[in-house]
Amino acid sequence: MVSEEQQGLWGRGKLHHNLCDPKKPLFFISKLHSRYPQENKGTYIPVPVVSELQSGKWGAKVIMNEDRSVRLSIQSSPKCIVGKFRMYVAVWTPYGILRTRRDQETDTYILFNPWCEGKGQVNAKDDEGVLVGSWDNVYAYGIPPSAWTGSVDILLEYRSSETPVRYGQCWVFAGVFNTFLRCLGIPARVVTNYFSAHDNDANLQMDVFLDEDGNVSMYRCGPASVQAVKHGHVCFQFDAPFVFAEVNSDLVYITAKKDGTHVVEAVDSTHIGKLIVTKQIGGDGMQDITDTYKFQEGQEEERLALETALMYGAKKTLNTEGVVKPRSDVDMDFEVGNAVLGKDFNITITFQNNTTNLYTILAYLSGNITFYTGVSKEEFKKESFEMTLEPLSFKKKEVLVRAGEYMSHLLEQGLLHFFLTARINETRDILAKQKSTVLTIPKVIIKVRGTAMVGSDMVVTVEFTNPLKETLQNVWFHLEGPGVIIPKRKMFREIRPNTTVQWEEVCRPWVSGPRKLIASMTSDSLRHVYGELDLQIQRQPTM
Repeated sequence: MVSEEQQGLWGRGKLHHNLCDPKKPLFFISKLHSRYPQENKGTYIPVPVVSELQSGKWGAKVIMNEDRSVRLSIQSSPKCIVGKFRMYVAVWTPYGILRTRRDQETDTYILFNPWCEGKGQVNAKDDEGVLVGSWDNVYAYGIPPSAWTGSVDILLEYRSSETPVRYGQCWVFAGVFNTFLRCLGIPARVVTNYFSAHDNDANLQMDVFLDEDGNVSMYRCGPASVQAVKHGHVCFQFDAPFVFAEVNSDLVYITAKKDGTHVVEAVDSTHIGKLIVTKQIGGDGMQDITDTYKFQEGQEEERLALETALMYGAKKTLNTEGVVKPRSDVDMDFEVGNAVLGKDFNITITFQNNTTNLYTILAYLSGNITFYTGVSKEEFKKESFEMTLEPLSFKKKEVLVRAGEYMSHLLEQGLLHFFLTARINETRDILAKQKSTVLTIPKVIIKVRGTAMVGSDMVVTVEFTNPLKETLQNVWFHLEGPGVIIPKRKMFREIRPNTTVQWEEVCRPWVSGPRKLIASMTSDSLRHVYGELDLQIQRQPTM
């Protein structure tokens, strides 16, 4: 018989129950899933009471035995079927096996255990899961990560081929994992962090090293508590230090002297984690959740969180504490003009002399194609110039970036990253500034004709015009619309400059309400091109 106060609670992958113990007979717990449970199908699970729990196996261990009550700790298997289980306690007695009656209060919902290594499902390399990752910009025998329009096509291909799908990168892994969680009934949304940092040397800051002439070099997740990240408690499992550095580390500019010493030239505490966003609930808008992960820049709480993280973190033995140089006599900044794919654009550099002294400056502008991870591919732009600053003067310099300089170097989701350094010859001070810009890319146009109603035929038209001066080769279009059209693909061997192509598909919606069509275009030389169209699908009229 089960006591009235019996309750089931999930905690760290284990389930606890209080049980009556009539003169300590042998007993076990059984879990039933489905109307006709069978042990060989995993829908009937006898859970034995054992002296020690074994990793990866079902088991129950006595953790308390007082009077007529026994408390067990129940461990589930990572291979357990996800869903609702009915739980019973079976007891061996001199009169046979007695089993408790059905009690809905003891039903167990097995959803997901993010801490269990055996439950990995997404990463093919580590978990033998759905997706193969690739970051080398070569996607032979697969689909570029930016071509996917959603998780459905990926999961259908994985189901049909029974092999990992090629290829994905961080946002694709996040999207598929997000779909997994929602299918399990766990509310989930993908989070995007702008200007994220990767702390590879565990000092909770991002160090940019300059030589004495101003040239730049750079020393190059798992679950984490959001509250721990916000307050700098990086001692918490599992990847709190890494996530904290991604959203709230300082960007430190350090000059490496020829004698081996280091001097901190500047500290930018606002560059990393400028904006953290997710999708709005019930809409397509962007919801700012920066204050969920970090306090506002400049507030006392934000500095305290960083100091707390440094207290827990493993500071590297780089002696830069207390050697921060005073502010330079010259302020330097730059702005990147509107950068449209295939077009030239300007970079405007400004200098402000705040003193009555005359200064001469040697400056160097470097432009790199950069992965979204922050890793640079190669330098496509380099320009040096000298400038004389009169006392208390303001000067401006325009640098032209031609399309031919960057077009042949573009990467999957590539950014244009510019680094500006300058040396004041009279004081030997080093100035440094960096900024990234995303190219404005043409869109795929989606049109529909016909009645937007469940069960009625509609024609979907996908249209794209090549805006470049070169011919696009091996062009693939992907089209998807949950509840409207199953995932479709179409290939064009080439699209000549300023040429428009169209592709039509007939569909019959099966879900009413607000729906969305999404299309992507990828080719050998141009990727990450998207388009979308919102639809309102009507129900079929009742007869």
